[in-house]
Amino acid sequence: MPATMYSNFTRYQYKRYISYDRESLASQYEPGGYSLQAQNRKDATMNQRDGIIKFENERIKTLQEERLHIQKKTFTKWMNSFLIKAKMEVEDLFTDLADGIKLLKLLEIISSEKLGKPNSGRMRVHKIENVNKSLAFLHTKVSYS
Repeated sequence: MPATMYSNFTRYQYKRYISYDRESLASQYEPGGYSLQAQNRKDATMNQRDGIIKFENERIKTLQEERLHIQKKTFTKWMNSFLIKAKMEVEDLFTDLADGIKLLKLLEIISSEKLGKPNSGRMRVHKIENVNKSLAFLHTKVSYS
């Protein structure tokens, strides 16, 4: 063995290198040895690909959640810029618009038209009535060509 090759390895690294080399050579000469190595490489590639796909899916989900949060925050600030005239404020977009009262007030402020008094009942039917009133008003303002 050349001295230069041995000087690059410690004894432990050299023994590990030799044993690995012997194992890989031995498996090549066993029946099916090449296919075993090919299968191992294929499994490693599949595991790596699965890891990449999992990472990409998680990243996409994170970006979607971040985008939703930014849109919610932006729209809330936009609504509050109008609702300040009525001394109202939206804190959570989904819960505060559920009863339709603030939505009706927003539409009144933006359109400068009176939409009538919102139903102040606490039942689900009353909340749906307010939202439907808002949607009906928007429907009259949209022209279909």
